[in-house]
Order: sequence, then C-alpha cells, then structure tokens
Amino acid sequence: MRDIVAKRNSDSIMYEKRLLVGYLLAGYPGKESFLKLIAECEAEGIDIFEIGFPSADPSSDGEVIQKAHQTVDSSICSDVSYWTAIRNSITKPIWIMGYRRDLIDTGFYKVLAQKGLVDAFVIPDMNFHEHQKLADELSSWDVDVIGFVNPDMQDSEIDECFSNTALVYQ
Repeated sequence: MRDIVAKRNSDSIMYEKRLLVGYLLAGYPGKESFLKLIAECEAEGIDIFEIGFPSADPSSDGEVIQKAHQTVDSSICSDVSYWTAIRNSITKPIWIMGYRRDLIDTGFYKVLAQKGLVDAFVIPDMNFHEHQKLADELSSWDVDVIGFVNPDMQDSEIDECFSNTALVYQ
C-alpha cells in the first residue's frame, strides 16, 4: 500500500478518529466571499477541504454544482495568487477535485503541487493506473492522489484501489 505523503493529510488522519470533509467550489459564491467562507468553515470544524476546481463543462456533476460552476469567475483557474490566498486562509488539508481536462491536461496541477498549495488531488475521470502514475509524479512534492471508487467500476479495479491506495474517495 502507498503511504500518505502530504503532512497535513497524515496529521489529520493520525490525530482524528472521525473526519469531516467539506466540498466547496473554488470562488463560489464570489472570489472574496469564498475566502471568508472557508475560514469560517475551518473555525466550525471542517477537517479536510475538498475544493472543486472550476470547469467550463462540469457535465459529470449534479445540477446544483453545475449551476455553481456557471457562476464562478473562470479566471481563478490559472490565478496562482488566488490559490495562494486559499492556502493562506486555512491550515487544514486541501484536496482539489477536478476533471482531468481542467487540471491534468492544462498542467495547472503541477503549478499547484510545486508551490505547495494543495495536499491532494481527486480526479474522478481517471482510472486506478492513471492515479498511480500521477501519485508517483506528485510524491516528490508531497502531494497525494486520492483513489476514486464509484459504482460503475469493476470489482477487480475497486479491490486494487483499496489494496494499493492510502486514501480513497468513495
């Protein structure tokens, strides 16, 4: 099994028996209000922040999240200063959830990882082997890749993910 490489992730897992993971879409409902919101969420007890990366085509998300994506200022997708402000607003782990085309294909995931702005990535539209390859690449920057399991996967792939991944999103 792969080890957890991000210190914030391992500290959270080690010291907490029950973790509250909160999903928030970056920049929603507005750029500045989002920064205040995540600080308030941390003060209220969110242990891990799963932050949605804005997408022009969030077709795999539900209707409510799709509508939120439509209202977000898309300039934040490449605004390193905004992602730095997010990191500076909270002390808890940040897991960026996004589509391959928005994070991996653009290469922006490397910027976030190299600058220490993220603790993990959740990329639902990649298979187990692609996650493992990405995890190998990101381990040098102490960034985890969260295994992703969904009901459409074959049992063998689900078993492989749970057997070889330290953190799994189900």
